[in-house]
Amino acid sequence: MDTEAHFVLGTSAVKTIAATEMLDLESLEKAKARFEDYRKSGIIYDCAFDDVKWNTTDEYSHITLNFNFNKVTYKRWYQEYFELSFEDFLNLVKSFYVFSLGRNVLKTFQTSINDLKRLLRTDPEEIYGANTNLKIALPSICIDFFSSFSDSSEKLDQLAEAIEQYFYICQNYYPGQRILAEFDSYLLFNDIINCFWKDCKDIDMRLFYFPLYLWWQITGIIPTRPREFILTERDCLSRDDSGWHLRLRKNHIKGSRHDVHYSIAEDYYTVTYQIPDELASEITWYINTTAGYERTDLNTLFVTNPHYSKWGQKKRKDSRFLTYVNLNTILRYFYEEVIMGTYGIKVADKGSQTAVRDGSEIQYIHLGDTRHLSMINLMSQGGTPQLAMFLAGHDNEEISMHYASNISKMIECRTYKQYREMTKGTAIYSYSHSPMLPVPKTDAVQLHDGGCCYSLAYSKESISDCLKATGPDGEIGYCPVCVHYRAKGKSRFGADSIYSRTVTERCHELITAVNDVKKGNGNPETIGEMLLGLKDASLSYQHYLIEKKKMEELNGAK
Repeated sequence: MDTEAHFVLGTSAVKTIAATEMLDLESLEKAKARFEDYRKSGIIYDCAFDDVKWNTTDEYSHITLNFNFNKVTYKRWYQEYFELSFEDFLNLVKSFYVFSLGRNVLKTFQTSINDLKRLLRTDPEEIYGANTNLKIALPSICIDFFSSFSDSSEKLDQLAEAIEQYFYICQNYYPGQRILAEFDSYLLFNDIINCFWKDCKDIDMRLFYFPLYLWWQITGIIPTRPREFILTERDCLSRDDSGWHLRLRKNHIKGSRHDVHYSIAEDYYTVTYQIPDELASEITWYINTTAGYERTDLNTLFVTNPHYSKWGQKKRKDSRFLTYVNLNTILRYFYEEVIMGTYGIKVADKGSQTAVRDGSEIQYIHLGDTRHLSMINLMSQGGTPQLAMFLAGHDNEEISMHYASNISKMIECRTYKQYREMTKGTAIYSYSHSPMLPVPKTDAVQLHDGGCCYSLAYSKESISDCLKATGPDGEIGYCPVCVHYRAKGKSRFGADSIYSRTVTERCHELITAVNDVKKGNGNPETIGEMLLGLKDASLSYQHYLIEKKKMEELNGAK
């Protein structure tokens, strides 16, 4: 990105709840005033703020927002989470939706209110259980609601984390909902946060956003759960002759049969990774700059004073560490204050792929996304067998397999972004030492089965490319797996699904091999073979996409 920006703490061109209002009793009067504005405009009609039901309309349809939350279950289970009376809680729920009007269609608000009501009717033990069956349609809005409280308890933080974990399996019940945003949004987010960090000179703003910046830099590369990242120790850096090293905590419990000890020392172990000098310098800067602040109870890297000073508040006495909810709040503020406010990039509706791809819009991402993205990226780039075993932290094979379904999409988005930058002359990318597939300069050779061969070597009566195509039984010259072969009726560039399917199949094979080894039924060497196969399939797909774009330009396609 080449946009010049001036960053001032607390400013935003977008006036929404994420950037200007945190939920507390002081914001209630503002919410009531905003309610009256919408009532006068006719969007809300024939009701008052204190009513259980709100009547709303977008002129096309009439939607009722029903706030009939269960008072009994709230008091039984959730009052200790929110630390509010039922009446105060209900007022803040209404405030959240008043401040959110204009951000989503009314039907979305109706659905998410029903989600919250369903959630608060559920015993928390069921939410934390392994067989969670909440059937929440819009878990991300529930998380945003929790993150809007200026004061959040540790219990609320744990609840938000549990809902995010549910977010990644909710498509089992709502198949039309994507697990991850469009990959173009992650690529654009990367450009924005790196540009912001380079240009921002405001110390207070840098301190507020540093946890988010480091979250993106670390968890986008090293598969790390949000809670593991949050619990990074204050004394996390070390240096030896090989360079700087970062120590992260990993949970023993997830995906394993370890007993729960209810202590960080016993439930977590530490892993050390070598990191670039530049990143170590940023962490050192943060540690030195926050040296005068009070340490957290858990002696974590991130202190909480800069977070609460964002709203002119002092650190809460019961604020033990920077929580998941705090970090999610920082992410939401980054969207409103920086992405939308400073750079003027809109938040895209679901399915707006064209706008996302050209960089004019971006989709919302979630804290847990980066762990999945790093796994997908590492698998497609051909990590080591040891790394593959490290990644295999899921007992639920369906969750593991979702990486396979997303790898080909990530390759496509990443490749097209790289191609756009290459054609602009702003970047040069090298995928591997393998030669790029040539754009064919001759017509295809007709084969006896009716298919066509686009191999330049074969057109010159050489079988060098044929020797690279091996069938399932070891036969040489097996056309169906050759990148130069197209079956009868298939064009040279009508093979997207062939490459995509191959990537998915190789990924399934890798996951199966890893699970076999975990169960004691497989050979670790097989994992290495599967990784190489997946890397080869990924590179082939990248080469094909670049070749396709070149041919489209040669033919004048837009």
